Amino acid sequence: MKKIVRCIKIAAVATVLTSIAILTSCDFLDVVPPEQAQLKDATKTEKSVLGFLYSCYSALPNTIDYNSATENGGVDEYTIPPEWGTPSIAMATNNFSTAGSPEWKWGKYYRYIGQCHLFIRELEKTDVISDDKKEQWKAEANFLIAYYHFLLLQFYGPVPINDHYIDMNTPAEDFPGRSHFDYVVDWIANKLDTDVIPFLPPTRDGDEWGRATSVIAKAIKARMLVYAASPLWNGNFPYSEGDWCNKTFETPGYGKSLVSHSYDPAKWERARTACLDALNAALDAKHELYNDLEYYAIADVKKELPYIPGLSDEEGDKAETELFKKRVMMLRYMINTRANQGNREIIWGKWGGMGNTPIASMPLKVVRTANNGWTQGWGGISPLLTTITGFYTKDGQIPEKAAGNDFYSKEYWYQSAGLSGKNSDETTYRKNIININLNREPRYYAWIAFDGGDYGMKLYNGVPLMLDMKTSKSPTTVGARGGQGYDSSLDRHRSLTGFLSQKFVYPIVQMTPTSTSGNQESPAPMIRMAELYLNLAECEAAISDLNNNDTYRTNAFTHLNEIRKRAGIPELTEDMISKSGMQLVDWVLHERFIELWGEGHRYYDIRRWVRAANYLGENMREGLNADKVENSTFAVFNQVKPITSIAFKWTRRQYLGSLYYPEVAKNKNMVQAPGY
Repeated sequence: MKKIVRCIKIAAVATVLTSIAILTSCDFLDVVPPEQAQLKDATKTEKSVLGFLYSCYSALPNTIDYNSATENGGVDEYTIPPEWGTPSIAMATNNFSTAGSPEWKWGKYYRYIGQCHLFIRELEKTDVISDDKKEQWKAEANFLIAYYHFLLLQFYGPVPINDHYIDMNTPAEDFPGRSHFDYVVDWIANKLDTDVIPFLPPTRDGDEWGRATSVIAKAIKARMLVYAASPLWNGNFPYSEGDWCNKTFETPGYGKSLVSHSYDPAKWERARTACLDALNAALDAKHELYNDLEYYAIADVKKELPYIPGLSDEEGDKAETELFKKRVMMLRYMINTRANQGNREIIWGKWGGMGNTPIASMPLKVVRTANNGWTQGWGGISPLLTTITGFYTKDGQIPEKAAGNDFYSKEYWYQSAGLSGKNSDETTYRKNIININLNREPRYYAWIAFDGGDYGMKLYNGVPLMLDMKTSKSPTTVGARGGQGYDSSLDRHRSLTGFLSQKFVYPIVQMTPTSTSGNQESPAPMIRMAELYLNLAECEAAISDLNNNDTYRTNAFTHLNEIRKRAGIPELTEDMISKSGMQLVDWVLHERFIELWGEGHRYYDIRRWVRAANYLGENMREGLNADKVENSTFAVFNQVKPITSIAFKWTRRQYLGSLYYPEVAKNKNMVQAPGY
C-alpha cells in the first residue's frame, strides 16, 4: 500500500493527471478531467500505466479523520472544538447551503469518476502491458467508478450516473440529471457484478494491499444494498413525490420520480443475500475477526497490561482479570495493526488514513519540555455522553436498561467511585473516577479515556498518563505532567465533554520532553469483518422483526453474537431483548454504534433509519461540565451539561446533502435537494 501512495504522488506530478488545484472546481458535475499534453506519457511504459491507475485511487475517503470526513464529529459519537472549523461542524449545525459546502464530495468524486473513464479509454490503446493485466486493471478502474458513485449516492441520495468518458466540449444541456435512487443502486450493483468481481483477486498482499479485490467489491455492494433496504429509501422518505422529483430529466422505468415511497420487503432479502455472499467470500479469503490476545506482549517487551478501575487483582479473580485486560489490549491493537502483523480483520483500509485523528485525540500537557513548552496532543476529540452511556456494562447491557439492577442507578453515575491507588500520588487521580466508568465492557476501556483513568500504556515518559481532566495545572519542571483540563491559553484545543478517545492511537506511543516515539502508521479501516457480520445480522433482524421469521431470527443472533463474544461480553438472548423493550434490529444497530464507533458509519446509520431527529437535535448532545471551565472542582466538573459552544441542529433537509448552486443553474436537468 505504501507503493500505491508513492505512485499516486508520482502520477499526480509526472503525468499531471490529477491536479489538486482544480479539484475544487464546481462547474456542472465536475466530471471532465483535464486532458493535458502529457497524457500520452501516461501509457508509454507499464510503470507509467500503473501510476495512471494509482492516480485513480486518489479520491479514496479518509473514513476516520475528523477533518476530512464530514460524517465524523457531526453526530452523537464525539464532538470537537468549534474553533477547528471542520466540515462536520457545518453539517451538525445545518450550515450546508447552496452557496458551497466545506467538503465538496460532489466535485471530487465526479472528477475522479471522469479520471477512471479516461484511464480505461487510454488503457485500451496501449500495448505495453499484457491482456491479463489490462483486464484486471480495467476492473480496478470500474470498481472505483462504482465505489465513487456509491459514495455520492449515500450522501446526496439520487445522483446522475456517469457511465462513460465525457468530452471537455460537451454542451451543458447534455449533462444528465439525477437518476432514481433505486436505478442508481441497480446500476452500481450490476457494474460490480459484471465488470469488477469476476476479474479481481480475492486478496492482495505486500505492496498491492489496499487495491481493489473481489471481496472488497462484494462488501461495498452489500453495504449499499443494506442502505437501500433501510427506511429512508424503502418507504419512509421524509418528502412526498410532489415535494421532490425531477422537472425534465427522466429515469428509464421511473419517469421523473426520484425515490420510491412504498415499502418493498424484497429489498431486505436482496441485501441479505449480498451480505451473506460478502461474508462467505471474506471467510474463504481467510479474513477473520481479530482476536489475538497475546499481541500486546510482542509489541511491548515489558508485556504490561492496562489499569482497569474497580477490577479485582485478588488471587481468586486474577485469571479473569488478566483475560479482561488482555482483551482490552487486543481491541486497541485490532484497529492499530496491519495485515503483515497478523491482522486479518481489516479487509480494506487507506494507508496513512488516520490523518490528524491520533494527535487530535491525545491529551494536552503530557510532559513538560526544556523550552517551557509541552509535548502533547490537541485533546479535542471529545466523546459525548451518548457514547459514555451507550457502551455496554461488563454484562453486555445498555447502562440505562440495567440501571438499578445490574448497574448503578442513574443518580449515582456521576458520583465518586471511592477508589484509591497504590500510593498517595496515584490516589490523587483515582479518587476522581466516577461510577459510570466502572464495570464497563472491554471496548469502553480500550477506546474511551476519562478523568482519573489512564491514557495509553507508555504515553507519559514510558508509563501510562493518569488523566486530570479538571485542571490546567502547568508545572515548570522539565519532565513533569500537567493537567488535561481546559486552559484558556490553549483555548483552541480542549475537550468539550471531559472525556477523550484513544481508539485510533497506537497503544504504546510515548511522549518525552524531547520527542514523540513508538508510533505506528496503520491504515484507517474502511471495511472490516465486524461490519460484514453486523450487516448480515441487521438484514436478518429486520426481516425477522417484520415477518416473525424464526430462521432469520436465529441467524441474526448468531451473527450478532460473534461480535459480542469477541468483545468479551455475554451473548444476546431473547430474555435480554424482552426485558429491554427493544426489537432485535435495535440491538444490532446499537452494536454497530459501539463496534464501529468513529469509523464513519454512525451518520449514515441513523440517517438511513430516519432516526437522526432523535439524536442530533438542539441540546441533545451532552458532556460533563468541562467546556471552558478552568481549574474546576470535582462537584462542578461532574455535572451533565448540554454542549452550548456549538449550535447543533437537525432538520429534515439534512437527510440529503445540498448541491452548490451552479450545478443547478447551469444544468437544466438538475434539481436541488429539497429544503435548500
